[in-house]
Amino acid sequence: MALSYLTDGPVETEEILSLLGNGGFPRPLDDHERTRKMLENGSFYVTVRDGDTLIGWTRVLTDYVYYGLVTEVAVAPTHKGHGVGKEMLRIAREVATPQVTLVLTSSEEGEPFYAHLGWQRAERAYRLRRTE
Repeated sequence: MALSYLTDGPVETEEILSLLGNGGFPRPLDDHERTRKMLENGSFYVTVRDGDTLIGWTRVLTDYVYYGLVTEVAVAPTHKGHGVGKEMLRIAREVATPQVTLVLTSSEEGEPFYAHLGWQRAERAYRLRRTE
């Protein structure tokens, strides 16, 4: 079956929690309300489905003219290595517009993937970790 890629397509909180949990994302995955708010408050997201099953999700926060933060690039383990993440990021670039500098943080495991796609390492990044 062909994969379907949608910008802001329908997605349920439970699907996101399952996808992030299976991908090992460090999130409070038992907090459905927080995840629902995360879905509602992004600028846009890209969903990927194999039939009815959510197998990919990317969320972006952006002003559409200068800056965008890619907050998640999640692909189900069963679909990694098949171009799903690459295509989600291509769509994210298109929706955010070429005027926008996109930035993301990566796990150590993801660094070779982003470098392979031509993303440049940012040297001066800082963070203030959440306390809840």
